[in-house]
Amino acid sequence: MQQDPPRPRALPACLRVLGRRAWLALAMGGALARPHVARAAPATLLRVGTNLGLQSQFGQGARAMAERIEALSQGRIRIDLHTHGQLGTDADMLRAVEAGTLDMMLSGTLGSLVPAAGVFEVPFLFRDMAHAHAVLDGPIGAAVLRLVEPRGIIGLGWGENGLRHLTTRDRPVRSPTDLAGLKLRVNGAPVIMTTFRTLGAEPAFLEFIQLRRALEARQFDAQENPITVIESSGLWQVQKCLMLTGHVYSPVAFIMARASHDRLSPGDRDLLRQAVREGVAASRRIAAAAEREGIARLRGQGMEVVEVDRAAFARALAPAEPGFASTFGAERLAAIRTAAA
Repeated sequence: MQQDPPRPRALPACLRVLGRRAWLALAMGGALARPHVARAAPATLLRVGTNLGLQSQFGQGARAMAERIEALSQGRIRIDLHTHGQLGTDADMLRAVEAGTLDMMLSGTLGSLVPAAGVFEVPFLFRDMAHAHAVLDGPIGAAVLRLVEPRGIIGLGWGENGLRHLTTRDRPVRSPTDLAGLKLRVNGAPVIMTTFRTLGAEPAFLEFIQLRRALEARQFDAQENPITVIESSGLWQVQKCLMLTGHVYSPVAFIMARASHDRLSPGDRDLLRQAVREGVAASRRIAAAAEREGIARLRGQGMEVVEVDRAAFARALAPAEPGFASTFGAERLAAIRTAAA
């Protein structure tokens, strides 16, 4: 009688779970250890807003920051940049950063949130750009950024908006008296509002994203902004006179929601500050180039460019000085004015 062939012995339970390739490796004396594959940490995406376009000093500063932080973090931190007011007005974005629903923004109107933070908008405060940069990058600039911390905002650095100049629809302004009765759009900063009221103009606030249309509709005779804003936003198409008043040096603050800041590790916070320094430098380069070259381009576009006696405008603002000293402190203003460049 023929016997059935012997049944194969069952594998031990510890080996039954192995796949075919692992069993073959064992049979060949190979190691069963599974190779470790490192997985990259998921990227941290920071949403950043600005009310100016990508080619502006704000946009280029934010883009330089974005490129630098992605490189420094090897892609772990990335920037989702929204320009042209896509996330709302400047005031909308400030409120969102304060509430923690927007990670970062570039703001030129911190004084609207904390009045004392508007000290750098005092007219004719700086001798030149080197003086302004020295103050902003030093202990005074750091102290002013700390003023917004109680509002849940972390200030990371001061970039550049630029020297603000006056434009009008068709009426040259050659002296302070020419401002009498001029309907002028301003950015809402209390200091700038006070400045032009003192000079006899009729300033009123309007969000920047509404400005072009308001000028076309002749709601205002005039506005004031840095050269790069006048050029990149096409304001020269509806304003034909450019007065080189340089009445205010306007910085832009790189700010961050405290909640977003605190979610980063200490090391990543340091990387972000390094990246912000790159953004600061880029915004200053763009603003400086606009001041050097943009005036000629605007003249080529048909604007009448008027050189003014800036000292005469500064003297006409003497009545406003006690109010500025009361708001910002006479000692702080003196410290800024006498700081070494």
